[in-house]
Amino acid sequence: MEFAENLLSTRRGTLLIGGGAALLAAIVLIVYLKNYRSSVSGSNATVSVLVAKNLIQKGTPGDVVSGHGLFHTQRILAKQVTGGAIADATSIDGKVAVKDIQPGQQL
Repeated sequence: MEFAENLLSTRRGTLLIGGGAALLAAIVLIVYLKNYRSSVSGSNATVSVLVAKNLIQKGTPGDVVSGHGLFHTQRILAKQVTGGAIADATSIDGKVAVKDIQPGQQL
């Protein structure tokens, strides 16, 4: 306790404590910025999904959808991909649309 009082009572001690606090703040800031950059770059990742060009009516077979080119592949942000979106055109063969798919909507 006496050491801390002596350290704070001198100009040199006060500057030493202030410098230590500034160094600690700089380290915390660098770590925070590094983590922030990695989280931002990860959220900008894009993926390919199939998007309808025209209306695909409920009950349309996947073979017809792929055979008539009713979709195109589009790269979008990973966080914008809807649940169950299809990325591979071969995976729709043998399947049937269970609901109407609007133009611009992910398959």
